[in-house]
Amino acid sequence: MHALLRLDHWLQTLPDPSALATDLSQIARLAAAFRLWDSVPENRRHDGRGPRTDRVAPIKINNGLFAIAEFMTFLLDNREEAQRVLGSAPWDHLDPAHPATWAPPHPVLNEGNYIDDHALAHITAYLPVLGAADETVRVTISGQQYELAGQGS
Repeated sequence: MHALLRLDHWLQTLPDPSALATDLSQIARLAAAFRLWDSVPENRRHDGRGPRTDRVAPIKINNGLFAIAEFMTFLLDNREEAQRVLGSAPWDHLDPAHPATWAPPHPVLNEGNYIDDHALAHITAYLPVLGAADETVRVTISGQQYELAGQGS
């Protein structure tokens, strides 16, 4: 919901906010402009859930873009109901290209570099062993305890 509120605030800065949904030739430019605007901490509403920062994490920006793309998809999938509830609006001109352009690309899972949950649990359980110098370290894996010599230097 926060992303949609930020989108509303950003649209109010545009000379023609309806261009977001009506001008297909501007989709990519507008999505990039919003992403840049949304990356400025002062443009994000502070909701009291933590300190303001000098930087906005890229994942937060991407999550916002995903939310906007999902909203556009919802409007496309429920066009008749949206028109009934919202009335005639620029959203009537949405095209499937809109959400496809606004959604950041999904990262491709590289099966060769994938670590399953079981292996990851073992790796993290052994981290204290890697950090300990000349001492014995006790680790617990799958409920079983092991004592291992530290491998740190």
